[in-house]
Amino acid sequence: MTTSVSEREQFVAAFATGWALAAGADAFLTYFVPDWIDPDIELRQPLTRTVHGLPAFERSFRAVFTALPDLRAEVEAWTPTATGVDVHLRFFATLGRSPVEFTSLDRIELRSGRILRRSARLGLGPLLRAAVRDRRALWALVTLARAGIRH
Repeated sequence: MTTSVSEREQFVAAFATGWALAAGADAFLTYFVPDWIDPDIELRQPLTRTVHGLPAFERSFRAVFTALPDLRAEVEAWTPTATGVDVHLRFFATLGRSPVEFTSLDRIELRSGRILRRSARLGLGPLLRAAVRDRRALWALVTLARAGIRH
């Protein structure tokens, strides 16, 4: 089923609202699941392996919020695609004791207005620089990467 432009606009507005929460994993997951996440979701993002399905999606984001507990994002721009949207995001968080800001291009395929596939291309430089300066930031990234391996 093709998603209309107005459905894409509605999705991006909801996506922006969800990422702006900055209230931790429980609030993030409560907001997005089940209204905006397809049960067959496939999630690809750096530092974690590709995950399939809601249980793996939830585990993956709990690991992300463990490493970056105050993670939030702002939508900077978006464009419709043949199957969904490309969304440019700017993220803000604390990694260890270091404030970080980084960007992502999220390629999102929608099915009936929900995320079926999300592939995130993160600008990891700020996270890696924080890990070099801050031992707690390094530990948070290592823990996130290990959690991604176990999914």
